[in-house]
Amino acid sequence: MKKLKVFSFCMLIAGFSVVLSGCYGSFELVKKVYAWNGSFESKFAKEAVFLGLNIIPVYGIASFVDGLIFNSVEFWTGNNPMALKAGENNIRFNGKNVRLVMNEDHAVIYHKDKIEATLDYNKTDQSWYITRKGKTHRYMSIRGNVLTAYSTSGQIIDREAVAEN
Repeated sequence: MKKLKVFSFCMLIAGFSVVLSGCYGSFELVKKVYAWNGSFESKFAKEAVFLGLNIIPVYGIASFVDGLIFNSVEFWTGNNPMALKAGENNIRFNGKNVRLVMNEDHAVIYHKDKIEATLDYNKTDQSWYITRKGKTHRYMSIRGNVLTAYSTSGQIIDREAVAEN
């Protein structure tokens, strides 16, 4: 009986080593949270936001989501969904393969080489605007630590704090 327990334990360890090997990943979501935290000018603001993000626990959730979802996707597909970068990105969205061409304040979404939508950032009102089928409306704004989402008619559909100080 004891040999069966030892054998079972060894097989369990061997199984985990095969499943989890090479699954480290790039932790892009955690890097993005860290970069946003580091974007504050004052070292006191950086520290306050850092502590807030650990108390909430944004860093812990980001690490968990990265490790469980995004890094697993990266392991199996070779692409991390959070690793979007300036330039061209090929992604799968709502069952469609789309091409996203972006820079800091502008993005164009293509499907089958046809423009589906464009997103433009307006620094004056700190908002992203989406243009689709010839119509433009404010999509979302981020002021301080509050993210506001808008409907196509301009109504506020969601407002939430994205970080606490």
